[in-house]
Amino acid sequence: SNKETMADDDEKHIEEIKNEEPASKKAKVEEGETDVDGSSKAQTNEDGDTFFDLSTKRRVTVRKFKNSILVDIREYYEDKKGDMKPGKKGISLNKEQYETLKELMQDGSLDAAVQKLDE
Repeated sequence: SNKETMADDDEKHIEEIKNEEPASKKAKVEEGETDVDGSSKAQTNEDGDTFFDLSTKRRVTVRKFKNSILVDIREYYEDKKGDMKPGKKGISLNKEQYETLKELMQDGSLDAAVQKLDE
């Protein structure tokens, strides 16, 4: 089925992501700031990449890999030293995929689908 093919493609993409960089790569948090309304502001990891916390264990990181811009949405875990490290679960969107997602959010399509299920 089409869903299975998509799932297989996602699995292959996730495998590629896993192999891109070791999970042991440090992602130490610089001083993070929070807006008055509680939304998180941009922070910088020790590689100089910009990231935003989605929750305590999830973050969106914008980085360059092999000259491509990637928007990485990933789960993080705390290692024995207390540093936040990227986990295996996540996805990296290339710039084109990110632009598609952004358009779906801006034109209301994605929100409409979420609201429809939330009724």
